[in-house]
Amino acid sequence: MIMSTTCLRSTHYARPWWVAAGLAAALATAGGAASAQTTAPPSSAGDRVSAGTPASAPARMARVEEAASLIGDAELVVFGESSHWDYGVHAFVNRLFRHLVEHKGFRVFVLESAWGVDEVTRDMIASGRTELGPTESFFLNAFGSPSTVETIAWVREWNSKHPTDPVRFAGYQPEQPVRDFQALWAYLARSPAFEAAGLQAATAVCGAGSGEFKTELDFLGPMMKARRAGRPGMPTADRLACVDGLGAIERFLTANHEALVAATSQGAFTEAGVHLTSLRGFYEHILRVADASADKTLTPEQTAALGKEAYQNGDRVRFEIFQGLRETRYRGQKMLLWMHNWHAARASEEIAEAKGVGIPKGTTSLGARLARAYGDRLITFGSVVPCPRCTSASPTGIAERFREVLGEGSAIVDLRRPAAGLARLPLSTLGTLIEPLNDGAFVDVVLSRQFDALYYQSASDTILDRRAQAQKK
Repeated sequence: MIMSTTCLRSTHYARPWWVAAGLAAALATAGGAASAQTTAPPSSAGDRVSAGTPASAPARMARVEEAASLIGDAELVVFGESSHWDYGVHAFVNRLFRHLVEHKGFRVFVLESAWGVDEVTRDMIASGRTELGPTESFFLNAFGSPSTVETIAWVREWNSKHPTDPVRFAGYQPEQPVRDFQALWAYLARSPAFEAAGLQAATAVCGAGSGEFKTELDFLGPMMKARRAGRPGMPTADRLACVDGLGAIERFLTANHEALVAATSQGAFTEAGVHLTSLRGFYEHILRVADASADKTLTPEQTAALGKEAYQNGDRVRFEIFQGLRETRYRGQKMLLWMHNWHAARASEEIAEAKGVGIPKGTTSLGARLARAYGDRLITFGSVVPCPRCTSASPTGIAERFREVLGEGSAIVDLRRPAAGLARLPLSTLGTLIEPLNDGAFVDVVLSRQFDALYYQSASDTILDRRAQAQKK
């Protein structure tokens, strides 16, 4: 499927992150269109690397070993991409993860997607399927590219050879209310007090836990359609009543903590709490802000306030989900986390989005929270990708300066110990960093403040770029 304009507007930063890119892709896949994500060949744009190669020299093949050498003994690697759906970046990140599995003991590939991606990819791996269906497209979100599908097949082979040392996928986003309710009901039913507590009746208004909807697509699709028509996905009174019902679940968990742990385990109880956190994040923040954004009469100031609320609370919830899962499912595992540049930024409060939904300064990203929690155990990569077609591009922009100095191909740049000959790169000065897919721009960016290292790619290879190339033909 070549993404429609409507689908593209649903990807990251054309609209706020709560409108999942994967939902648009999954809905289109469900409609019967062939999926470009599963059939297009991986791009060559991210397959070449030249650390400091002058513009006149030929581009060289990328060596993931260069990035791996910077990672050292880090337990967590955060990789920020300048745009979602850039197939060149996808090719490099997937190769890097596979290298880290083989040579540095990494075992978890974490995507900026709903955390049910763990079970979904495990099912796909076990089934032997090689193409993405609607459910896989939804949970892989903006990462369901040919390179990621290739990695899923690679993981299948790895796990068959290492059954006691498997590789897994993970996520941390809360856009999975149906799955969260299903898991909570199954867990709470272990308590003899569950049925009398009336929790299912108290949360029936939430919709996702009523049993009417079997998948996230069934539940979220009508909401997305309503917002496109300028209507909220859920009436405010219903949403508030749902939040009250979630409060009842929390009180039940607290009151029955000892009995539930005795009947299951502390880890299972903790994960039930993660499901509740996920539901609260969805109904209290994502749904509220998404429905408010459907109002076409919002002023720029109101839109900015919604953007602040969405990203501040959204990345807080993401962090809480990640921390809970790292305590239960992934304890002690080395992990590569793949996300957008802004979410990866170590000091996101210093930068702002000048175009798009408008993320103001002072907003704390997931990457900032991770950096403060894990310190030297974490290393953060950002991405720099020029975009000549973007109106946000300028001769003094960060990406343009990188292209001028590094030329064609791609490069890994160590921001902690920059190589000789890179003095002309804007590594420690204020600059503007563009977001190619949606022609967005982040201002007041000091690269060395936000990232430990960079992946540079001389040309964007997004869905929009491929569409433009196809139209020329």
